[in-house]
Amino acid sequence: HYTDHIELADFEQARENLNQLIEEYKHIEKTSGLVESTENDNASANIPRLNVLS
Repeated sequence: HYTDHIELADFEQARENLNQLIEEYKHIEKTSGLVESTENDNASANIPRLNVLS
């Protein structure tokens, strides 16, 4: 698990912040008229990198 050297509360807060950023990005994506399928593919490709950095 990624929480070995991190306080669990801090990890949960970071995860909440990440989820909020993702939701905000989705909202911006919809209101800016970007092609959703392309953006979703890019977002999915970035998720493994986020896990590695954690």
